[in-house]
Amino acid sequence: MEKTNPLISIIVPVYNVKEYVVRCLESIAAQTFTHYECIVVDDGSTDGSGDLCDNFAATHDRFRVIHQPNKGLSMARNSGLKVAQGQYIGFVDSDDWIHPDMYRVMLEQLQACRADLIACHFHCCSNFDKNFPDNPPVACQTVNREQLFNLWMGGYIQHPANFEPVWNKLYSREVVAGIEFVPGLTSQDQEFNFRVYLRVGRVAILNQAFYYYFQRTDSITGTAYHGGQEKHLSYLLTEFKIQMERINYFDLMTEKEQGYVLGFLMRKSIKHQQTAKRLDKAELLAEFKRGAKVVEPMLLANTTVPLSKKIALYASAHSPLIFNFLSWVYNLVRR
Repeated sequence: MEKTNPLISIIVPVYNVKEYVVRCLESIAAQTFTHYECIVVDDGSTDGSGDLCDNFAATHDRFRVIHQPNKGLSMARNSGLKVAQGQYIGFVDSDDWIHPDMYRVMLEQLQACRADLIACHFHCCSNFDKNFPDNPPVACQTVNREQLFNLWMGGYIQHPANFEPVWNKLYSREVVAGIEFVPGLTSQDQEFNFRVYLRVGRVAILNQAFYYYFQRTDSITGTAYHGGQEKHLSYLLTEFKIQMERINYFDLMTEKEQGYVLGFLMRKSIKHQQTAKRLDKAELLAEFKRGAKVVEPMLLANTTVPLSKKIALYASAHSPLIFNFLSWVYNLVRR
């Protein structure tokens, strides 16, 4: 192992994933890029995951394990960030796995594009398969911050690179310096990235899928989404309240970026209101309406939001029939 100044620090938070963690670590050890350190943070596992990590690190000198009492995913990642030595930072979740060329190609493209961070596409998987699908020839798109906000929050269709998670990205050390994950959030990736994106000048988007996201119903997000409708709605409300705090950063944004954020918040509010109505949850419905009342006048006053979008969002907010029609169009386009 290169004992000093690794180019990349890969941070892997671990908590009770004994069935998956070795698979994850093996995929990192198989990287064709070798100038890295892997910081494994055992967040108080009680199922033997920590011992598996220790055993793995004992035979792989690029890996080191930190053990700490259980503090949650955010604090585990923060512990890794505090000791990371690399010029670039990557994150891998301990139940997922990565393509052997992931960090080699991403670093090459990040440096070639002179970007602050790079995002790759990813596969959602319910079963493990060691045979990686072929990727297209490497192509990299670069965008500035306004374009990034547009791709992330400006429309209804999610970009295939997905700008919310941290695990399909490679960050320059400078752009994440001093930014920590907020403990206790289910949407910690989104809010970490939001603060990072306020710093970027250029972002690279790689057309290749290198990350394999393993879908589990007992994960943090999976538990929220599969724990019943009421639990799911409470999760959405917590997430929405955190997203509403983005308004507090408007003095750091251009008016166009503010418009993208306001449109995003309005769409979220409208969609969650419909869910609350369907489940007959008046208290939660009132919370989502409260958010819409804050966002709507700001959205209408923004001079960069097209009039057609303002009309569509305003009409959707005040007419369930129009909302249902636009939702039908959205689902039709996604097919």
